[in-house]
Amino acid sequence: MSFYRSLRLGLSFAFAAHAALALTPDELKKQIDSRTSGLSGYLELLDDPDPSRSQAAIELMLASGDVELEKMAMRFALGSPEAAVRWIAIRHHFAAMRPSVIEMDASNLPDEQMRLLILLMQQLRGSVAPDKKVSLSLQPGPYNEKMGCYVQIDKDERCAFRINEEAISIYLESNSMPGRWVSLRADETGTLVGGANLEYSNNSAGILPMSIRILP
Repeated sequence: MSFYRSLRLGLSFAFAAHAALALTPDELKKQIDSRTSGLSGYLELLDDPDPSRSQAAIELMLASGDVELEKMAMRFALGSPEAAVRWIAIRHHFAAMRPSVIEMDASNLPDEQMRLLILLMQQLRGSVAPDKKVSLSLQPGPYNEKMGCYVQIDKDERCAFRINEEAISIYLESNSMPGRWVSLRADETGTLVGGANLEYSNNSAGILPMSIRILP
């Protein structure tokens, strides 16, 4: 490519970049103000200094059926320093039967346990990445009063998880692993964390840290 052709191309890119930045700071501010003005009232309700009013705002916005209000309340609640407030959002997420991804870290497993873990994940329809990060989908079905849990969407005779005041318990079972409950509690970011003791055909497949992120 000649020098002059390169120069022309460089100038054209520069003009295109300038055109993209043609929005003045004042115009940008007006657009931001327009977009956020309708939300400020909701944020004030969420951030009410009276904890009972703030909690009521969270619960009502979560139950409103409005996707944007629900997202706003979820992010506010999960970012709260109060565990009880974070738990409101977590219970709402799971009670709505939304799909979640269980993540586990198997990077410290020895080779033999890793081999067994891979076999177990094949039965549980999970995946193991080359970096030994494990992913397992959780897609619950409706709540079963008699069983006291949310059932698995494709096996309604088997629990998927249950909720109590302080923890979410996930039920894991396969042909080669007897069923077991794994308890997860919310950390300060609203992520559910715990540990799972896994096995395959009566042999240990590792004790792995487990987490579920409520927000992407």
